[in-house]
Amino acid sequence: MTKLKDRNGSKRISRDAELYRAIVGNTAIGLAVLDRRGIIVDTNPAFCRMLGRTEAELLGSSVGDITFPPDRAKSKRSIMKLWEKKIKNFSMDKRYVRKDGSVFWGHLEAALVENSRKEPQYAYAIISDIDSQKKALENLEKINKRYELLEQSLRRSKNQYRSLLMNSPDVVWTTDEFGHSTFMSPNLKRVYGYTAKEIYADGAKLWLGRIHPEDRNRVTKAFTDLFESGRPFDVKYRIRRKDGVWIWLHDRSTKTYMREGKRFADGAFRDITERKAAAEELKKSREQIVRADRMAALGTLGAGAAHELNNPLSGVLGLTQILLRDTPIGDKKRPYLLEMERELNRCTKIVRDLLEFSRDEPEKSELTELSCPEIIAKALALIKYQLREPGIKVTQRYAPNLPKVYGNEHLLEQVFVNILTNARDAAGAHGATIRIAAARGNGDVRIKITDAGEGIAPEHIGKIFDPFFTTKAPGKGTGLGLAVSYKILKQHCGRLEVESAPGKGATFTVVLHAVRDAAS
Repeated sequence: MTKLKDRNGSKRISRDAELYRAIVGNTAIGLAVLDRRGIIVDTNPAFCRMLGRTEAELLGSSVGDITFPPDRAKSKRSIMKLWEKKIKNFSMDKRYVRKDGSVFWGHLEAALVENSRKEPQYAYAIISDIDSQKKALENLEKINKRYELLEQSLRRSKNQYRSLLMNSPDVVWTTDEFGHSTFMSPNLKRVYGYTAKEIYADGAKLWLGRIHPEDRNRVTKAFTDLFESGRPFDVKYRIRRKDGVWIWLHDRSTKTYMREGKRFADGAFRDITERKAAAEELKKSREQIVRADRMAALGTLGAGAAHELNNPLSGVLGLTQILLRDTPIGDKKRPYLLEMERELNRCTKIVRDLLEFSRDEPEKSELTELSCPEIIAKALALIKYQLREPGIKVTQRYAPNLPKVYGNEHLLEQVFVNILTNARDAAGAHGATIRIAAARGNGDVRIKITDAGEGIAPEHIGKIFDPFFTTKAPGKGTGLGLAVSYKILKQHCGRLEVESAPGKGATFTVVLHAVRDAAS
C-alpha cells in the first residue's frame, strides 16, 4: 500500500514492516482507506484487480464513483453513520462498477481508525468478491421457481381428487414409521390450522409435540404398535391447533406397506370436539337429573321425619336446659348435661336443615332487593365468635357499584353462613385467612369465598353437593350445609360452583341474578 496523509496533510503514515506489506499486497481480499469525504486515499492490488483499475486511477476517486447507482444511497447512509460514530462498524452486500462498466457483487465490511484522542481519522474497508456466490443463489432461485411451476401443474391435474378430500370431514394422511408425513389432504388447515406444507417441513414436532401431555404416551405406543406388530391404530386424543385451541381427534389406520425400502401407513383423523362436548354435557345433565331426583326424594322424606322429630326434640332440649339450670357448676353430672345439650342442638339443626331442604321455593312475598355485602356482613356477625377463637382473618373486596340481587334475605344469609362455616373448618390453622370477593358478571353478581385449607380431592368434587356427603370427621358435620345451600340458590335461579385442588384450598362461587331496575 502507498503512504497515507493524516487529516491535516502534514504527516504521512509509513509502512509498518516488510511482513505487513507482503500480507496486504498479496492478499486476495480488497482493502481501501477512505477519508471523511469518502475519497479513497489508499488501496491494495486485490481491490484494483476487482475493479479493473490501476492504483493511480483509484486514489483520489470517491466511493460513489465505483458504486452501482441503485446502491449508492444505502452505502452513503452507512458511511455517514460510521463517521458520526452512531455505529462502530457495518457490513453489507453491494454492487461495484468496473472500469469496463460491468457490475459485480462484493461484501463490504467497514470500521473507523481513531487517533489517541478518540477522534475519527480514517475509515477502512475490506471487500470480498461474492459475485459467483450471488449468481449461484440466483440460479438456485430460478430452479426452485421452475419446480414450483411443475408442482402447480401437477396440483391442477388433481383438482377433482383434492375436491373430494377437501369436502370430507376426515383428514387423510400418509406417514412413514418415523412420523414423517408425505401426504396430508387439503382439508387439514380447516381442521387443524396448519397447512400440509408446514406438516411436511416439521411433522413430528407439529403432531406429537402438540398432543396433550396426558395423551402423548398412549398415542406414541399405539403408533409404534401399528408398525412393529401390525395392531390397528385407533386412538382418541387431544391436540392443540395452530391458534392454540385444544381439540379432540379420532385418529385411525389399519395396516402398513413397503415403498422404496421404507414402511408407510395410510390413515385418517376427524375432529370430534363437538361430539365430546355434547357427550360431556349429556353426562352432566344426567348427573343433575339424578341429583335433583335424589334431593326431591330426600326432601319428601326429610319433611316427614323433621315434623315428627321436631316436637320431641324441643321437649328433650327444654328439659335438659332446665336440668342444667338446676345443676350447680362443679357437679359431676353437669359435663354430661352439657354434652347432651350440644348433641340435641346439633339434632335440632339437622331437623331445621331438613325442613328447609323440603321447601320447594321461597314465598314471593319474602323476596326483596338485597345488598350482597350487607347479607355477608350479617352472616359474618352470626359466626364471629367461631372465627375469633381460632384467630381466623377475613378479607373482603367488593367491586364498586355492585348491583343488588333479588331474593329471600333469611335463606341467602343461611347460604353464606354455611359456606363461611365450612371455610372456617377447612382453614384449621391459627391465623389462616378467608377471602371474600364480589364482582359484577354478565347480568349477575358473583361472590367468591376462598379458604386456606387442604383443598378437595378430585374424586370428591362431584359429590360435594350431595346430601349427607361430608369429608369432615364424624360428629363434625352433617353433610347437609352445602346441599341446602345448593338447593336454596337453585330456588333463586342462581347456582353454586366450586373450584379446588389438593393443597390449594377451595373457592366456592355464589352466582345470583342482578336486579337491573325497580321493575325487575
